[in-house]
Amino acid sequence: MIALCLACGLLVALLKRARNPDESALVARLDALRGDSERIERVLREEQRAGRGELAESLARLGEQLRQTLSGLTADNEKR
Repeated sequence: MIALCLACGLLVALLKRARNPDESALVARLDALRGDSERIERVLREEQRAGRGELAESLARLGEQLRQTLSGLTADNEKR
């Protein structure tokens, strides 16, 4: 029983030690994460902007094709 208590105490001490890393290392890691997240956000915004442009072009082409098809159908109906 005493050995179990000592083992638990040792585990708690090791866990506390592992959870308290050097503060400067933690700050450096947080700064790196912040920089990474800013880069990711910037890239995502650029990709979204490009995607919206591509979508607008595709919709414009679709609209033109629909107009042409509708004009053809209208011309065919008028001939009948």
